[in-house]
Amino acid sequence: STLIAPDYTKIGDAAGARASALLEDGGRCLELKTDCGSFIMQMMSDGFDNAAKEMTLTEKFCGDDETAAYEAVRNELASDEVGFIFAQSPKLAHGAIRAVNESGKTVSLAAYGADRTIMEAVSSGIVDTALFVDAVQTAKYIVADADGFIRSAAYAPPQYRELIVFAVTADNLAEYYAAGDPYAKAPVR
Repeated sequence: STLIAPDYTKIGDAAGARASALLEDGGRCLELKTDCGSFIMQMMSDGFDNAAKEMTLTEKFCGDDETAAYEAVRNELASDEVGFIFAQSPKLAHGAIRAVNESGKTVSLAAYGADRTIMEAVSSGIVDTALFVDAVQTAKYIVADADGFIRSAAYAPPQYRELIVFAVTADNLAEYYAAGDPYAKAPVR
């Protein structure tokens, strides 16, 4: 009856804008993509590619495989200078984090996901930006629609409810994450 989701193009756009801000004179970006042909992957890629126009872009399709992401990043860092990595899922980010740590190189990383591993990497400076949607926001929409259906057989929810995408950096980490939490949370407003 309704789609509750972020605008995935905005996620890619936020990562691409961050790449452009960090690599002002251009540079090389590695995009770790999920499944080839996935609607979500394509929307994130379109946003990223549009916002990072001045960059040299390399893409690697990794599915949602942490090992594939690790190997892709390790190989790219060994053969060329990569200044920015965008990982489209938490598993891809985990593989990228491991490869960047092992390489000893300074690379900015944006991840779609905000679990403990990614948040600790934001805290240590390995991940520059973690982009996420808050589970509480999703649950509120689901409960509101369920209540509407229960109260009236004629209830018609909106076709689309857009989830807010939050961006966590070292500068605002304390607002979204406390050490030891399983994942980042949106501030209560």
